[in-house]
Amino acid sequence: MTGQGVDVEFPVGYPAYLAPECVTDMATGKQGYDKRDCWAVAIILVEQFTHNSFWTTSDVGLIFDSLMTLSEWAEESDDIWNYKGIDSLDINKDVLRFLQTKDTDSPDNDSSEFRNFILCLLRVSVASRPSTSQVLSLAFLSDAVKPTGTWKRGPVLASDSLDPDDPFDSPNPAPKDALDGLPISQIYHLWRLAGGDVELDLIKRGVFLSTPVIERLPRICTLHDLEVGANTNDTAQLYSDTMYVLGFKELYQRLEEGRKTHTDRFEWDTDYFMVVDENDVNFLLASEEPAKQSKDDILSENYFLYAEDLVQQTPGHGGAFVSTPLPTTPSASRSTNRSFSWSGMSRSGSASSLPVTSPTPLTPTQPSAPKLPLFLREQDVNYQYYRQALFSELLRQYPMSRKELLHHAKVDIPPLLRGKVWAAVLGLSGDLEHDYDSVDKYTDLGADRQIEVDVPRCHQYNQLLASSVGHEKLRRLLKAWVSANRKLVYWQGLDSLCAPFLTLNFNDEAIAFMCLQEFIPKFLNNFFLSDNAPVLQEYLAVFRHLLSYHDPALSSHLDTIGFNPELYAIPWFLTLFTHVFPLDKIYHLWDKLLVGPPSLPLFAGIAILRQIRDTLLSCEFNDCITIFSESFPKVDIEKCVQSAMNMCKVTPPSVMRRVHGPKDNTQLLDSEFGDTNGMFSRKPAWWQEPLSTEEKKQELAPRIDIEDLTKLLPYTLLLDIRSDQE
Repeated sequence: MTGQGVDVEFPVGYPAYLAPECVTDMATGKQGYDKRDCWAVAIILVEQFTHNSFWTTSDVGLIFDSLMTLSEWAEESDDIWNYKGIDSLDINKDVLRFLQTKDTDSPDNDSSEFRNFILCLLRVSVASRPSTSQVLSLAFLSDAVKPTGTWKRGPVLASDSLDPDDPFDSPNPAPKDALDGLPISQIYHLWRLAGGDVELDLIKRGVFLSTPVIERLPRICTLHDLEVGANTNDTAQLYSDTMYVLGFKELYQRLEEGRKTHTDRFEWDTDYFMVVDENDVNFLLASEEPAKQSKDDILSENYFLYAEDLVQQTPGHGGAFVSTPLPTTPSASRSTNRSFSWSGMSRSGSASSLPVTSPTPLTPTQPSAPKLPLFLREQDVNYQYYRQALFSELLRQYPMSRKELLHHAKVDIPPLLRGKVWAAVLGLSGDLEHDYDSVDKYTDLGADRQIEVDVPRCHQYNQLLASSVGHEKLRRLLKAWVSANRKLVYWQGLDSLCAPFLTLNFNDEAIAFMCLQEFIPKFLNNFFLSDNAPVLQEYLAVFRHLLSYHDPALSSHLDTIGFNPELYAIPWFLTLFTHVFPLDKIYHLWDKLLVGPPSLPLFAGIAILRQIRDTLLSCEFNDCITIFSESFPKVDIEKCVQSAMNMCKVTPPSVMRRVHGPKDNTQLLDSEFGDTNGMFSRKPAWWQEPLSTEEKKQELAPRIDIEDLTKLLPYTLLLDIRSDQE
């Protein structure tokens, strides 16, 4: 960038490690820039050896004066470090003592060789100082890097080098720090949950200083061509490199309290898409019948991987842990998975989170342990410690652990790892950075004008998206999507759809972009066609039928007053609620959307209407318009998600069948495995063909096919309202 310092008028480097020629030859442009690095390396090695800084001052001017003096003395004497005036320079006395020691005064031969090596690098004269290639060929380094043995073929096990007397299996091992080995981001997140606040902590220590604005005004008064007073610098705005150690006492106390608490609250790892009331049918469970499960068995015999020793414990200070129910071996998990029948499992195709001997009931019922609200779980230090450790290990084993990760993600996702977990749930793999870099982000394909309008107003309450950097990143992502999907068009609202992925992966645009690429085909297939009217109309017709199925009274009332879904629900589904909810609610909603079936957004819309059901039933058309246009009603997003899942489980698939919907599972399996003969799919019967959009719009209630009706019979009462003639 600087042409090795030639193209700039200042020395490039940290002042304490600059060579003398960096100061004396700034304007001469002399060669030998690699020799400057040799000087800097020597300074670093001396500081490490003597445990002292080379210079006794941090004043740049004094350091530069000393370097210029060394250059002047070097013209008079070759033994610069024993020059008569060397003590007057700002060089540490211990460093000088090391450099001035004679070989005869040092009984240690290694120290003498090291000193001579350093003196060779610290020659003030550039001509006599060795270059980097010459340094590497010196005898001191040649002896150090000489190979001591022959290469070994085959794997080298770390256990081969363990000392048999190593106290690894000691009956009283040393206590292990609960935070040992965790990434700094996870430690900081847990510290914040435990009550840590950097700003408040530094204010208490008097580090954050603030000067009143009135005192920062110019203090100059002009009177008869005279100036009285002067400007003053605000010391509170000056940079300080002082380091402060944060206290972890509160965090350790919280972890210790969690160790003493009963661990039933950590036994919630249940697939709530499969848990139903004993009096209800579960169509999601029925969709995982052996025909499709056998295909999963074909996919991989070694599908489940799980860290046996990482998350078998809950945290405690000093290494005290409590066991939690986790598998002992992956093979045991697979055998358990095969031994359970699908009609009796309460897990989503994964039993690897259950020990073989765990007393799991064979009927899917609600867990016995009380489940805290999601908000409280996200603030619980011990719970987040457990979940972060679990997902970190599953992410490390991705993609082989994807099915196991999906199972645990159906419970909840730790906020700190949400971006990476979403990417894994969507099945991202490969060189994402290369794929993203290969997309044209600069050519105007006709959407730039709308993008420029949308970006500055997209979730501007969020600090990341409101920043200039956030605007630029969002603009690049949207232009990349338009460029990568030439058959689709940019519709207003795509910016809001992109916002959650960008905020969670703000420093990794490639992941955000690829998540958007995988997300849209699953939940918004064909929504971004240039003519998306047939897709939207069919989607809204299905939404109207589902509302009639789950709340006939509300559906009939809205239909009577003419308040159709076209008037309020298009922004909901085109942006998957990102246009109406803040991002903190979107995160929780999408946590379940991503691991649920593609039809789940429809039920989320119904759940919203049912939360304000009483208000809507008492309103006429104009009042309903006002409710959704002026200020969106307050919605409990956790109750909304739970209600949506409950409705999704008990809804017959024939009610949700769409012509423009995403491929079903059997089609995906056939295309993925090249099954051209339809081994895993069959042609639907005439009554299973979806109705046309016009037919759906004319009918208020949905139709149910025969196959779904037979499953509903044990739970329903049928009334034949046909006349005798019919």
